Amino acid sequence: MPHFHLVMAVVFAIVTAVAAHAKGRNSLGWFLAGLVIGPFALFVTALPNVPRPGQFVSCTACGEAIREDAKMCRYCGRELPRWEDRQMLLSGNASG
Repeated sequence: MPHFHLVMAVVFAIVTAVAAHAKGRNSLGWFLAGLVIGPFALFVTALPNVPRPGQFVSCTACGEAIREDAKMCRYCGRELPRWEDRQMLLSGNASG
């Protein structure tokens, strides 16, 4: 029983690292965070991604945050229009 806290810390670290990897985040950093702060790090990795302006856009099909230079949504698999076409659609200058 004296090693219970150490075992639980390692378990939280592994689960946190796996969750972070699934979301495309730094696994090693989140492993260390899970080792130090345990369930709090696991809670933070479970939060949805916060899109940063200029780096992420919303998928037109599923609404998930994806990289603005993505050619296909990693969540729903839908092919995305080229970046220039997206800019024209957003600005309202699409002709057709």
